[in-house]
Formats: sequence, C-alpha cells, structure tokens
Amino acid sequence: MNFAARSKGSKPIPPLKGSFPLDHVGDCKALMAEYMDCLRQNQMNTTPCRRLARDYFACRVDFGLMDPTDFFDAGFDEKDLLDARSLRASASQAAEENSPSPQTG
Repeated sequence: MNFAARSKGSKPIPPLKGSFPLDHVGDCKALMAEYMDCLRQNQMNTTPCRRLARDYFACRVDFGLMDPTDFFDAGFDEKDLLDARSLRASASQAAEENSPSPQTG
C-alpha cells in the first residue's frame, strides 16, 4: 500500500466494516473477559456464551464503541438490548449497595 500517494489534505477513510474502537477506558472489560473465558471453556463454541455475547455487545453499544446496527446484525433484537441494559443496571445498583459507605467521624 502506498501511503505517500495520499496527500495531507485528503479526506480520511473510515475503517472497514467490522472494525471497532478499542475500549481504552475499560468500560466493558469485565464483560469481555467473562465472554472470552466462556469461549475458551467451550472450545470457541459461541452457543453456550450467547447471553454473555449479548451483554458484552450491548455494553459496547451503550458506550459508543459499537454501532447498534452491528448488534442487530449479530442476531440480537431490541429486547436483547433492553434485557442486557437492565441486567447491567441491576448489577451496578447491587454493587453500590454492597460497597462500604464512607465513615464520618
């Protein structure tokens, strides 16, 4: 590929379909790790890991790391997206309730 042919003023080319931004902040890192563990435990068979994939992809959609159309193209629907969001909100709320409160004194 000849990069020298591209002038400094040329318009940038968007990434190919299937490319997505990295999760630099780690918003979805725990879900990704859980999904990857499931894949490894199941010899890369995605069927037993479908719920984890749904949750991970929904997280990526919610944090702007994945286009919603990619979520739907992966075989999920609006109900899957809402279920994943509800589950993540419940987990977040439970974590807040279980965290130690700051002591005043």
